[in-house]
Amino acid sequence: MKNLLTTHRPLKIHCIGIGGTGMCGLAEILVALGHQVSGSDMTASATTDRLRTLGIDIHIGHEAKWVVPHDLIVVSSAIPLDNVELKEAQFLNKPLVSRGQLLAEIVNARKNPIVIAGTHGKTTTTAMLIELFIKAHLQPSYSLGGELNLTQNHGALTQSNWMIVESDESDGSFLLLNPYIGVITHLDNDHLNHYAGNIQQLVEAFQQFTLNIQVNGYLIVFWDNPYLQKIVANLSTLRPDITLITYGLTAESAIYPQTIQYAPHQTTFAINRTQDALQDTEWFELKAYGQHNVLNALACIAVAHTVKEITPEVIRTAFKNFSGVKRRFQVSHIRQMLLIEDYAHHPTELTATYLATQKAFPDRPILTIFQPHKYSRTQDCYEQFLLCFGQMQEIWLLDIYAAGELPIEGVRSEILATEATQRFSQLKVRYIPQISSVLSLLDERQFESPIVLCLGAGSIGSLPTMIHKHYSV
Repeated sequence: MKNLLTTHRPLKIHCIGIGGTGMCGLAEILVALGHQVSGSDMTASATTDRLRTLGIDIHIGHEAKWVVPHDLIVVSSAIPLDNVELKEAQFLNKPLVSRGQLLAEIVNARKNPIVIAGTHGKTTTTAMLIELFIKAHLQPSYSLGGELNLTQNHGALTQSNWMIVESDESDGSFLLLNPYIGVITHLDNDHLNHYAGNIQQLVEAFQQFTLNIQVNGYLIVFWDNPYLQKIVANLSTLRPDITLITYGLTAESAIYPQTIQYAPHQTTFAINRTQDALQDTEWFELKAYGQHNVLNALACIAVAHTVKEITPEVIRTAFKNFSGVKRRFQVSHIRQMLLIEDYAHHPTELTATYLATQKAFPDRPILTIFQPHKYSRTQDCYEQFLLCFGQMQEIWLLDIYAAGELPIEGVRSEILATEATQRFSQLKVRYIPQISSVLSLLDERQFESPIVLCLGAGSIGSLPTMIHKHYSV
């Protein structure tokens, strides 16, 4: 289904699941295109409140009648097939499109789309790029899977040829995009439920992504990942017109850090590169934490190398003043507590966030509160989760956030906590069935100047606000 937005009149468009991190950005772009937008979601949030200020008609809860007066219905991949609005749209034979399909139509109409793909690091890398392009006065359009602190939105539409987009491999929709510059930040065993539980199918999907790049385009790849090395091994034969740029932590990459220095408020690194605008050694101060964010920054430097308007000085200024993304290593203070919240929900992400915290604050005790996200991911990554927990000092495990999935026999946080306790004698583990119990347990827990990590992609997002309210009384 193509050219859905090619019309001489504004459309009435209804978005099912409008509060989602991807859908809300699309809704903002649709408003900028001049369409009349409405949307529904199960719960009210700061996001739905903000969308209302744009003139979007927001409905809390799902009812069949919401779809009736609209020309086009957009549905999030997170919406179940038995959703009453989705079924009504099908019954009425309304034009129906997925979020990914409609976003692809908008993105592919642009001359220079930059698409960020990968199982980890997409949101922060996309955000860094957006700020980098804004700092270079290139004023890009963008779609981001998180709220950019600089602009306090998820999406924007401008007259620029540049559009920076965070793609989504979880539903395969990233394969609908045809980037001028494609970036792959990582490839790991995530979202396997969409790929028949087979990581090889996921690898093949990313292989196809590389082939979807425009003629004479660019591919930027995290070289330290063996799956990605395999994917690009035959690129020069399959697509000799594409320019490949690699980045990573070792000298095998085209761009790599010579040294990294960690501090409580920034990470400083130097890169070695002897090409064009970047001199032999360039130092950068990054207002972000951890080695994983250095890698995200390296991806941005690789992109900048292809855009003549972005100078090393622009890069340095953008990195030094990077505003960050909501719920991506978001730091706040309450009494003697340092509270860090992050969307991390895969073992690789948990490990990266925990190690970043350790390196930035080496002398402070760390309590990790983690809510596993989806039964399928917990099952697929069970052993990885345990190994990740083994690196920690103390962890409190909340019940698994289902995200629409049915429970899987033998996959429970309680079992995970028990096994972690048995395997790692030095690790303090606590299973907490109810998120509301965390506050009283924090009151009981006595430790000096603690760091509390709140990690996960589900309802744990509300916990930092609960903690602030509790200790502000």
